[in-house]
Amino acid sequence: GGLEHLRLTYLPKLSSAIQSLSSLASLRLLSLQGCSGVKDKHVQPVSSLRALTHLDLRGCRSTSSALPPMLASMQALRHLHLSLSGVRDRVGGGDSNTPSFNKRAPLPPPLH
Repeated sequence: GGLEHLRLTYLPKLSSAIQSLSSLASLRLLSLQGCSGVKDKHVQPVSSLRALTHLDLRGCRSTSSALPPMLASMQALRHLHLSLSGVRDRVGGGDSNTPSFNKRAPLPPPLH
């Protein structure tokens, strides 16, 4: 057991607290949607979460194109949401501002 789903949304000053998330080994879903202060360096510890299957970085405008390669080592990651983020290079080709990933899809709807 342990925490499996964590939604920390629309918290502009969350950036430094994200580094402590790397200790949540059983975390499968992490949503940082709308956390405008989140930068690549803050997300890097998240890449050590081996069980993480869903990552939502929508609206994290301070992230960059360096982020997808950093997350490439996350073998379990299947759903990555980057719309309205700072990631501008399209992974896998194309010319849209929203990256696409072969094994990635939008997050499921929020749990109620």
